[in-house]
Amino acid sequence: MPVVTTLEALLDAELAYDPVTVQAFSDHLPMALVALDRLGADDARLAEFAEHYTRSLLPARDSVQSTRSGTRPTSRRSASTARCAPTCRGSCRGSAAPRSTA
Repeated sequence: MPVVTTLEALLDAELAYDPVTVQAFSDHLPMALVALDRLGADDARLAEFAEHYTRSLLPARDSVQSTRSGTRPTSRRSASTARCAPTCRGSCRGSAAPRSTA
């Protein structure tokens, strides 16, 4: 069984929330967590940020909880192909094209 990192666990937990915040904005928690992780934030900082951010989120509505298959993914790994944008090139799964250092 693969080891689940703190980042993966927090991303999986985010699936329980609606993609729209209480202020009617889009939920950007997944992108913010990945950015913090790539900038070198430790596990405690990621958890602290997620705990603070989720205060502005609502539980996922029934219409959001179901997908075409009739069930909501339980992890980012199972949801990655369904939720990945065509332009992503795998960055949401940590396999993005190498970045330029110039």
